[in-house]
Amino acid sequence: MSYGMKILVLNAGSSSLKYALYETSPEAIASDSDRLLGEGLIERVISMSDALKTAFTDLAPALGGEAVTGVGHRVVHG
Repeated sequence: MSYGMKILVLNAGSSSLKYALYETSPEAIASDSDRLLGEGLIERVISMSDALKTAFTDLAPALGGEAVTGVGHRVVHG
């Protein structure tokens, strides 16, 4: 199966950032066979900008110099 899209999924809370990087394709999505390339959790976040920089640094080896194709973000209100 050919993969090609790298999708970054973020869940930003008030003081934390969870993240995961998946490699996928339309075929992988249809067969539920996306590949998890990396994930992490940053707690006690003061600056979300700094937390995102840390996440990208952590995921750099998994990205292998390639760009992120898409980003998903979980938003909860209330």
